[in-house]
Amino acid sequence: MFTCSNEIIFNLAWKHKAQRICRFLLHDLSNHLTGSLALSELYCEHPNADSLKDGIVSIRNNCYKERDLLMRLSQLNHASSHQITYIDLKAFLAELLPIVRSFLPPRTNLTIKAEQAHTRVIQFSPERLQRIFLQILFNSAEALQQVSDPEVCIECTLKDELMVCEISDNGCGIPLDVIDKILEAPKALKLSDETHLGMGLAMVQFYISVMQGKV
Repeated sequence: MFTCSNEIIFNLAWKHKAQRICRFLLHDLSNHLTGSLALSELYCEHPNADSLKDGIVSIRNNCYKERDLLMRLSQLNHASSHQITYIDLKAFLAELLPIVRSFLPPRTNLTIKAEQAHTRVIQFSPERLQRIFLQILFNSAEALQQVSDPEVCIECTLKDELMVCEISDNGCGIPLDVIDKILEAPKALKLSDETHLGMGLAMVQFYISVMQGKV
């Protein structure tokens, strides 16, 4: 029997979550690769087809999408610096969107309201900030599974010179009477069901508090 710091437990928990997100990205990558292969085989068999030019354009566009997905997979699996640095929040969110869209339900209306963040930077660890946003948005994705018109909104505003980030969705929500328990630091690393460790929001709370912020 041995004890671990919260930092170590949350690192292990994040690896578990990152693997699930990677599976969504790999699924999209597989779809684009399959499309490119199907088109290339078609035009190898019929090189004089009238639609050859359109097919080549489609293959090229798929290749661009494949390249972007490979970049996202690399971004997710090769941690950014834990060192605190200055981050342009609006640009940071734009970089994160392709990953987020890979696991949100289809047809999700995702909006970002970050006009007030456009001229501001924040001090944060890029790796921890990525984990915070991806964890919360992954929770939104799961809460929206049974919603016919899913919506997610990320809004960043300035209040008394503090940056406030609010993520809202029209999913099933979390009962108020269990919020405090969910935010508690974990005492052990264990599955709460077949796919969840049950400490995602506790990780968010921990990383934000370490950076002198609050949930």
